[in-house]
Amino acid sequence: MKNIFKISTVLFIGVSLVVSSCKKEEVLIDGCTDGSAMNYASDANSDDGSCVFAYDLAQGKWNIDPTCDSVGFKIFGQVVYTLDVASIFPSTSDISGNSQNVISLEINSDSLGIEESFLADVTNNGIITLRDNQSFDIDGIEVPDFGSLNMTVKLSGSGNIDISNTGTLALQLEFVPSIALLSTESSTCQIIFIR
Repeated sequence: MKNIFKISTVLFIGVSLVVSSCKKEEVLIDGCTDGSAMNYASDANSDDGSCVFAYDLAQGKWNIDPTCDSVGFKIFGQVVYTLDVASIFPSTSDISGNSQNVISLEINSDSLGIEESFLADVTNNGIITLRDNQSFDIDGIEVPDFGSLNMTVKLSGSGNIDISNTGTLALQLEFVPSIALLSTESSTCQIIFIR
């Protein structure tokens, strides 16, 4: 009986050693392990410090390329002044952090005397949405036969920023002239951001 017990014990230990030696070592997969990052890697189990966050990525100086519909202001259906809407936008723009997930987009145009900043929310996956009820004024546009024209420009829109340092913003602009006889006009702009 003692021999059977000894043989059973030796067999149990031998089988246990074989089974435990067959356990696989955990394979480390480097990548971004933060679920709020734009480049989150769900299969990564070792954070390699490569995480990119949309809020941080959005900040800095960007080259911008606007494509906009021009607007023609009318009196009694006749166009008396045409505005090249793309001329409102500078060739570069600075985006700064305002608070967590809120950025500030600057639009400066020396030719039209515009120096404004607009707030936008940015999500973890890079969606950018301008906050509601934002506007700016354009003053002193000379319109033949009418003199100096001022107008308020209301804007809204959204877009995205990509991990490849590019982005887009689709804007809707409504131009409200100070001269009551002139028509209120709208324009759309597609703005490409490149760094």
